[in-house]
Amino acid sequence: MFSIVIPNFNSEKYIASTINSVRNQTFTNWELIIIDDGSTDASASIINQFASKDCRIKLFKQDNLGVSTARNKGVSLSRNNFIAFLDSDDLWHKDKLLAAYLKIKEDDQIDFIYSRCQFISKEGKLGSQKSNKAVDIKRIDLLLEGNITTTTSSWIVSKASFEKIQGFNPNMSYAEDLDFLLRWRIQIDKKMIGINMCHTYYRTNLGGLSSKLEKMEDGWKLVEINLKTLIDKKNRHLIKYGRGCHYLYLARRALQCGFSNQTVLKFFTQSIISYPLILAKKPSSVIRLLILMICNQMYE
Repeated sequence: MFSIVIPNFNSEKYIASTINSVRNQTFTNWELIIIDDGSTDASASIINQFASKDCRIKLFKQDNLGVSTARNKGVSLSRNNFIAFLDSDDLWHKDKLLAAYLKIKEDDQIDFIYSRCQFISKEGKLGSQKSNKAVDIKRIDLLLEGNITTTTSSWIVSKASFEKIQGFNPNMSYAEDLDFLLRWRIQIDKKMIGINMCHTYYRTNLGGLSSKLEKMEDGWKLVEINLKTLIDKKNRHLIKYGRGCHYLYLARRALQCGFSNQTVLKFFTQSIISYPLILAKKPSSVIRLLILMICNQMYE
């Protein structure tokens, strides 16, 4: 029923817990394909220990070619009709696959399922923060406002639709998930639904994001290039809206990562320049950011 694809790169601290969250699933008709993307730590050895005891688990190795290529390779090696993605440091609730199976069984028009996420610390401690309500995604503006699915670890996608849009862009390692979601929603005439339960546990590491903001900005630029080939001219304003939302997101991330107000303001200003109506479209997000900037300034 399900082929689970995990891209692994130097995840020796977390990979055992991630694999165990798959092995503990109440729905047991699955195969687990792990693509090691040129790891230099002991993670491949840990994976092999699991594979030697469970024939459903398979390890394949490649040079360090990036997460998008690793996921694409995993799908190409899969044998089932639905692909579930899981990052090597995230976890699943035990009923993740069962809930998806029941949804698919009742409606053959469903080709994409995602669930809500609950955030966990680097140490795996469950936090109180949860992602927004999971809703059915019928319009791309829901995706342009931000990645409503939070992480690829919450995705289950039909293999047929994945192959139809040619999978992940192998040239992208940042915003590759948003790029995929937008191309999928524009090109696939099937349902993209949300399960409004926290079935994915997303490991956060804000410190690790601090050096990646510029790469995330570059990632969005590639998303724009792809969108221009897919969206007709009368809807090109949506690209500007998405750009404004993305810079607002970068401003928020910069603040969370401890950057100076000057850096936060740079992204915030770029958001307004990109789409001036962002002030009216997302007033609560703008006001919250400004309040946090003021508080940050008071404590500097």
